[in-house]
Amino acid sequence: MKIHEKESYEELIWDLLEDRMELSEETKKDIVEYEKSIKDKTFKGISFEKIKKESNL
Repeated sequence: MKIHEKESYEELIWDLLEDRMELSEETKKDIVEYEKSIKDKTFKGISFEKIKKESNL
């Protein structure tokens, strides 16, 4: 399955995974909604401080 002899097994695995990785319809919908909220300036994100607190940083 290697394309060339010097290709590592890690590269081969990533190539196989990449070929099979597809965004779900729900994820695609979420991305469209997110982009729309950014354009409409209705996006309510999470503050960096809240992320740090929740991550115990």
